Amino acid sequence: MKTNKNTNQKLILILLSLVMVLSLFAGCGQKTDDGNEVTTNDPVTNSGDGTGTTEEVLIEPNFPEIELGTISIIQRRNETREEWDPERESNTVIQQALIERNNYLSNKYEDFDIEYYYVMTDSEFTPKLTTPISSGQQAYDIVIHPPMRLMWLANLGCLRLVQTVDNVNLDNPWWSTKLNERLSYKGYNFFAVGNANLTAMWRTSAIYFNKSIAESVGLSVSELYQSVFNHTWTLEKMLTYAKQATMDGGDGLDVISNKDTFGIIQTPGFYPAFCGTGLTLADVNDDGEFFAKKASQEIVDRVTSMINYMNNDEIALPLTAGIDQWPHFADGKGLFLVEGIAATQVVRDGEINYGLLPCPLGQDGQTEYHNFMHHGHGSAMAVPVDVDNDYLAVIGAFLEEAGYSSRLKVWPAFYKTLMKGQIARDPESADVMDIIFNNISTDIGLVYSDVYDAAIREMIANNDYTSVKSKLDGLYDSMQEALDEINVLYQEHIAKIGQ
Repeated sequence: MKTNKNTNQKLILILLSLVMVLSLFAGCGQKTDDGNEVTTNDPVTNSGDGTGTTEEVLIEPNFPEIELGTISIIQRRNETREEWDPERESNTVIQQALIERNNYLSNKYEDFDIEYYYVMTDSEFTPKLTTPISSGQQAYDIVIHPPMRLMWLANLGCLRLVQTVDNVNLDNPWWSTKLNERLSYKGYNFFAVGNANLTAMWRTSAIYFNKSIAESVGLSVSELYQSVFNHTWTLEKMLTYAKQATMDGGDGLDVISNKDTFGIIQTPGFYPAFCGTGLTLADVNDDGEFFAKKASQEIVDRVTSMINYMNNDEIALPLTAGIDQWPHFADGKGLFLVEGIAATQVVRDGEINYGLLPCPLGQDGQTEYHNFMHHGHGSAMAVPVDVDNDYLAVIGAFLEEAGYSSRLKVWPAFYKTLMKGQIARDPESADVMDIIFNNISTDIGLVYSDVYDAAIREMIANNDYTSVKSKLDGLYDSMQEALDEINVLYQEHIAKIGQ
């Protein structure tokens, strides 16, 4: 039995309110006389999790016959952004927003409460999730986990189709429409992302850059931003700038040291540099089924370029150097940090003057930016298959109410106050935030199989840039077999709907 936290949360809210100097939710409107519509001045479109340019009116869900009761949520432990329990969130902006969201739910539904469960490692996955769900224990109402791991549960038949959960409407603005369409199979989702999934947003990609280093090598900060807005911000341009910025620290050593400056600070994940092109390792055919992409010349060229720069110490700090990459950038020893928004937890601890850029384009004039949401560190919501049919309407009502109240309370705090107001330190970076969050994407070739992913990582680790095409060609059948297996499993699960 869960200890009721509503009293504690309200006390925390009062204390936080005393120390907050600025309004955290400027831009949120008020309910109209009928109490059903709320206008927001900092809207978020349902096209890609970012911000729109017009005022938005949210329609409050209305489920008069529903009593929510206690909702049991199991989520990944120790995420960098808590999504439900304010007592586990260290950021006061997000913490207060979570409290207000939860209080909205408890005030509207007097019987509402949340029971929290956690799972951390892959070894815990089977005893804490797979076994209870497959054996019909009805232990959890909602599962929140990275898409890649929810895929495992879906393959095993442990998740319901979101579209079959009563009261859920993925077209509502608090759901990430484009992203969910990307993750769907034949128009069905076993898991979905919405405004409540702060970890998904926190784990989307971005490029940090050090303004002081840029200016020291003759790179105009305003021209750099302008290249983003003019759609000429490409990987090739980033590599050219990076080479100009790499320099020895003057310690007289022939080996890499903490005093050396590099053009690019990186992590093993190649995703931002690859996905910014709009290229994918897999896609869906006209029937909505997953299929593997063959190693086109564009894919081969991009992967080869990534392997080369990630292993070139005249451009990037090598992954094998034994230097912690994020702190090295925070110490002012890197021009670019190719990472995700989550890196801000370290970057902001440094005393550097930084700006933000989206993932680089594949070529000049590319129409759309693509900013990668991490498949292994993001988050999505799913409903276990063992939830009783008679209870689905309650779960659906909760998901919609939580989505609405998250968009109303949590998202403005996360996006307007934290992202654009604090992490973005200049107006241009705030505008870049709109580009990043309006163009969040992912690659189903990474979510639903690691065949190509593991091979590319291995080639990067071995600096093997001469056999990209032959290795990917050699793995094509294995990649397609993995996706075919999922196609069959998903089709079987979907077929059960009518039974």
